Amino acid sequence: MQNQSVGKLNYDVFMDVLRVNTIAPLKMSEAFLPSILASRDKRIVAVSSTEGSIGMVTSGRLYFMRTSKAALNMEMRNLAFQLKSKGVAVSMVNPGLVDTDFVKGLPKAMLRPASVAVSDVMRNIDAMTVDNTGSFWNYDGKILPW
Repeated sequence: MQNQSVGKLNYDVFMDVLRVNTIAPLKMSEAFLPSILASRDKRIVAVSSTEGSIGMVTSGRLYFMRTSKAALNMEMRNLAFQLKSKGVAVSMVNPGLVDTDFVKGLPKAMLRPASVAVSDVMRNIDAMTVDNTGSFWNYDGKILPW
């Protein structure tokens, strides 16, 4: 987080975040597409964040995370429309603020246990269909704004 403030932006770190959060999910989707098309359950799920919702931004912070997750959401929504005719559902899921090493140091009261987050994500994956492809699901099952 210390490298995500104007005047202190570390663009090498930014490129690493883009590679992990944006480029890798699209490359993985592309690599697994033949198997997905051959499967009974045709779904692609990307782990996003409310930080990737442009409509929910109310303060300036986390440039790298927000930019990479907004880009992830756009590429997955684009992929959803491209693959819809092939019967593939594509969605983004927000697991919420989960107790992981990534958020180490935040008050535990803010964090969701990983087991709860996984259950919520699985419920949202089960709700994915070609009819709601391209949706951005919050952990509580509601659709998030772009």
